[in-house]
Amino acid sequence: MSEIKFTTNKLLTWLVLLGLFSSIILPNLSLGGISLYLTTLLSPVVLVLVVYLALMQSRSKVDNLVWVIFLLCIVVILSAFFSWVKGLTPVSYRDLIETVKYAQFIPYLLALSFLKSSFAKGFNFSSKFAVVFFILVGLIQVFGINFLTYIYLGSGSAHLESVISGNRLSLTGSDPNIGGAIAAFFAFVSFAFFLFQRKNVFWFAAFLLCFLLLLFTQSRTVLIAFAFSFIVFFLFYYKVSLIIKIPVLVILISLGAFIFMSLNLQYIIIGFQIALEGNNNSLNVRLENIASAYEAFKANPILGIGASKESLSSVIDSEYALIMQRYGLLGMFAFLVLIGFLLKAAFKNRNKIHSKMLLLFMMMVPFIMLTNNVFSGYQLMSIPILLYIVIKTQRKFYA
Repeated sequence: MSEIKFTTNKLLTWLVLLGLFSSIILPNLSLGGISLYLTTLLSPVVLVLVVYLALMQSRSKVDNLVWVIFLLCIVVILSAFFSWVKGLTPVSYRDLIETVKYAQFIPYLLALSFLKSSFAKGFNFSSKFAVVFFILVGLIQVFGINFLTYIYLGSGSAHLESVISGNRLSLTGSDPNIGGAIAAFFAFVSFAFFLFQRKNVFWFAAFLLCFLLLLFTQSRTVLIAFAFSFIVFFLFYYKVSLIIKIPVLVILISLGAFIFMSLNLQYIIIGFQIALEGNNNSLNVRLENIASAYEAFKANPILGIGASKESLSSVIDSEYALIMQRYGLLGMFAFLVLIGFLLKAAFKNRNKIHSKMLLLFMMMVPFIMLTNNVFSGYQLMSIPILLYIVIKTQRKFYA
């Protein structure tokens, strides 16, 4: 019996790692006209294993983050029903499907009761594989081989023309901005492993290549977020004397600037220029979306108007606007609790390497949310959930 439990625990470990890594490195799968990431498909499997282990061991503990995500699901449902009852939008099951974006992570978090401290070793091994895979996908796109671009974006993507023309890369993201955020995450993982654990050439090279791929996405928001997070972390959370810290930071910034200036990144440069002139269409559309979301919020401030998939565009291009419009004050509160919860987890054990990774990523989140979705999409939320699970499995033993 104990051997069966051990085997099931080990299977659970690798399913959680595969499930959460898959949404950021693998393309989605089309099933009956519906596109799903492996993260979503494996979630019920993880749940079955969790229930089996709970029955076998007669014990389980629900992590508090589960209740936070459950709150998000309740907010989505309440906002949808409120909108339907008031006649603001047509009744549509698609409005309720938004809960899947959050609910899919509940089984992974419930698995925490049965994951061992060795989960971190599995994460470290998987990270090396994932970084190599991500860099290979990126380099294939850099050299203009587009078959992977069609697989990751799909033939109907609005970003396909820009990526195929070579202006931007999407990497493993559903668009260049999401790809840029994933590149930033892998750059932080590589940076953390190099600086705090394994000072070897592999992780330094991986850091430089991921940073290079981030630049090729030409995501202005992610680049600003990356620079802010990196500099703040290095100045305040890297424990060496200023005599060493300042020169190293200057060298790294200079190296980054040199790489940036050596590349033909006109999309970034021109984008910033026309933004200052007020003629950046991408920025102006986002500002219009925020203004429209604010008007909807003023009319229904408590619960918003729900996802409203049948009457409004699902593309809002700002998670702040999305939350404000769809879920009102209750939604704002729920998302603030989620972000605060993850930041607290990262900061509480910031001396641990995986907490450093989470802290680096979470410092980027407020910037990314200005123009993209971190928690309301199907890819990026896997990152903080995965790192949180690693931290919690270790805290069982060092807290």
